[in-house]
Amino acid sequence: MHPVTEGRLKQAGLRLTQPRLTVLDVLENEGKHREAEFIWRAAQLRLPTLARQSVYDNLNALVAAGIVRRIEPAGSPALYETRAGLTAEQASRRIGGTSSIAAHVLHTTHYLKMSNAHGRGQAFEADWDGSWARQVVTEEEWAGVQSDLVDQKTLLLELMSQHGLPDDAVLGAIANIAHAAFHLGAIRQLVAAAE
Repeated sequence: MHPVTEGRLKQAGLRLTQPRLTVLDVLENEGKHREAEFIWRAAQLRLPTLARQSVYDNLNALVAAGIVRRIEPAGSPALYETRAGLTAEQASRRIGGTSSIAAHVLHTTHYLKMSNAHGRGQAFEADWDGSWARQVVTEEEWAGVQSDLVDQKTLLLELMSQHGLPDDAVLGAIANIAHAAFHLGAIRQLVAAAE
């Protein structure tokens, strides 16, 4: 289990039961964005006596504790992923003189907010220099930064699924997706160096 996850379990006062650890093992090792049914089937391979209801109960407890994130796309079953990963200290490190991972995530979130606002016909004042200004985050800030990024991604996907969007909104969203891909690549390289 990821050490950050274990620490969060203890902080939340959740016991390290075999069913809970099995659910977390699936979430950490079977890829992100999995449906509860997939998690239950994969967990049964590890713990054959695990009941479906136990998986749902543990997912709900883990979501309530902030250890697991539930994503609820419109018209689809809920998806789950762990929030474990880099610590705030790792995300705040400047590796090789570059911007920190936290700064990349903040910058990416900033332009996704811009794209979401533009696509909805709302005003947005871009602050590109400001979006890079913060390099260091606390654990609480880091959790919020990650959550904001996922929220903006979800909003962009919802926006892109609408019919009749103006061409400039579609082109802007596509450009931002390409820009996000660049930064996600940079983040992956920084993550590999940070671990």
